[in-house]
Amino acid sequence: MRRALLALMLALSLPVPVLGCSSDCRECHTIPEDKDHKVLSRCSECHKWHSDKALNGRCGADCFDCHDYKETIDKSSFHLVLLKCIECHKKLEEKSQALNLQDFLTEGGRQ
Repeated sequence: MRRALLALMLALSLPVPVLGCSSDCRECHTIPEDKDHKVLSRCSECHKWHSDKALNGRCGADCFDCHDYKETIDKSSFHLVLLKCIECHKKLEEKSQALNLQDFLTEGGRQ
């Protein structure tokens, strides 16, 4: 739910709709220039923008709003790196949620 809300807020704040359909995370996000994120520069070599016809009027916040990640990983050995991405980003999200809960308990819960 939170992820969907953040994606909606981002979409509404941009002058044009820029979502996961660009095949390039760097369109919306500042990506660190390190070895773990270098692979992201290669996605758009194979994955171009989806056509309006292919999108059928919908576009997600990332590839996995429309594509099943297990099927995607199984389609190509190049996609195996996504397992590392998912593992790391899940940890980051859990940490973020824990910090937000702590903020609420120490500040927001006193109102």
